Amino acid sequence: MEMEVRMKRKTAMGILLMLLSFGLLVFWETHGRNALLLSPVLAASRDIVAGETVLPQDVTTIYVLPQNVVQGALLPEAAEQLLGNTSVYPLGRNQQLTASLFRDEQDVFRGDQSIFPISEHWIGSMSCMIRPGDVVRLISASSEKDLGSHRVACVVDHSGKAIHETAVEHGDVLDRYTDAEPAASLEIICTPEEYKAIFQNQSEAGPRDLIIYMEGGL
Repeated sequence: MEMEVRMKRKTAMGILLMLLSFGLLVFWETHGRNALLLSPVLAASRDIVAGETVLPQDVTTIYVLPQNVVQGALLPEAAEQLLGNTSVYPLGRNQQLTASLFRDEQDVFRGDQSIFPISEHWIGSMSCMIRPGDVVRLISASSEKDLGSHRVACVVDHSGKAIHETAVEHGDVLDRYTDAEPAASLEIICTPEEYKAIFQNQSEAGPRDLIIYMEGGL
C-alpha cells in the first residue's frame, strides 16, 4: 500500500514537473526571450503613405536585436505622443519609427496657409529628387527675384501622378526614386499672399522661368 502511494506521488510530481517545464517553455517563447535578448521599439503596423494622420491602430511594438535598433527609434511608451501627428514620408509595415518621420498637425499648416500648385510650365530648372516634405526655394531667372522658401506638399510627374519616395534611408539621395518618370511640377504650402506674388511674377516672366532647389529635407 505504501509503495503504491509513493508511486502515485512520483507520477504526480512527474506530471507537475512536465507541466512546469512546458509553462516555462511557453513563457520563454512568448515573453522571456523578448525581455532578455531583444529590444522593444515602436513600428508601423501597416503601410502608411506620406501625409497620413497617425491613429492608435497604426503603431505597434516589435522586438529586435539591440544592434538592429535604428538611431532615434521610439520606445513603446512614446506611442501616445505620435497619435494625431502626420507622416512626412511613406512608411512600410513593421518599419521602426523615429520622431523625424512625423510632424505635428499644427506644424504642417498654419491657419493662414493652404496648398497651391506650381505649374510645370513655370519651371525652368528643378531637381527630380525633390520629395514631399522637402523645403524648396523659388527663384525667378528673369528678374532674379527670390520668391521664398516653401515646404513641398506633393510632387507630380508629367502624367499628373503623384511621385512617392521609395528609398528606405532618407539621406540616400541617389536612390530616392525608382520611378521612370521624373518630377515635373509641385504643390507647395504657403499663404494666399505668397502664392499671389509667385503667380503674378510668373504671369509677367513667362514660361520656364522658375529655378527651384532644395533647402531642406535631406
